[in-house]
Amino acid sequence: MGIDKPDVRVVIHHDLPDTIEAYFQEAGRAGRDEQRAFAVLLYDPSQDKAKARKRVADNYPPEEFLHTVYHKTCNYLGVGADSGQGATFFLDVYDLCQKMHLPILTTYSALHLLSQMGYFSFEEDQEIQPRVQIRVQRRELDNYNLTDAQMALLESLMREYTGIFTDLQYVRGIDDQTHKLLVSLAEKRVISYVSRTVANVLRLTVNRQAEIHVPEHFYSQRKDHYVDKLKAMVEYADNQQYCRSQLLLSYFGENDAAACGTCDVCRSLNKQQKQ
Repeated sequence: MGIDKPDVRVVIHHDLPDTIEAYFQEAGRAGRDEQRAFAVLLYDPSQDKAKARKRVADNYPPEEFLHTVYHKTCNYLGVGADSGQGATFFLDVYDLCQKMHLPILTTYSALHLLSQMGYFSFEEDQEIQPRVQIRVQRRELDNYNLTDAQMALLESLMREYTGIFTDLQYVRGIDDQTHKLLVSLAEKRVISYVSRTVANVLRLTVNRQAEIHVPEHFYSQRKDHYVDKLKAMVEYADNQQYCRSQLLLSYFGENDAAACGTCDVCRSLNKQQKQ
């Protein structure tokens, strides 16, 4: 939730957050100008509790599934047994799941768990810098009827990136004008040009293993921690007895806060007292 404006009046949670910490941070985007503001949580006990149980299964799939994802990912990337250490790939997870018949959400979770276990590093939505390779020999450039600006750019690239004739090289400092020149050169088939993009990056930190080992403490502790956090969020949503502000502050260790008097629970209790 990337909103950072002082005058947000209402924050609405359509789905139950995973943790009270996340809910507190996101709800706190409302009313930063210290004017009256509202945080609304839309909650259906039966449906949202079922969704919460599914989240646990999606985020912590069975250990056998981790083995399946590991080997199918290596097969998809063409990594053979006892090889691959240090190799880096741009991983299209949707394509992986389609070709290897894997469910998307649990596959993402499995990739992150395997990354935390050290079999590879997996980072989502990494910004990949532009890359350029010159496809023709220097002596052939005169045959392409290039402009002075195109030639000047090619000369600069050849001076700065020595391997640019053999492989794609990461290129720094590409502004809009340089981008347009690179596109025009790519259209003439003088260069190969991969513009700045966002991709999932997977790097093998060890050679492909015949078997993977999931430490019991690693898996169970993380799962139990996630379940406890999610359970606390569900209990907060279920609460109809205690001031919500007091509950939130108590969760963070502040146990002597006064009732807010304005949350749905406080208003309901005040109404009952007046009857």
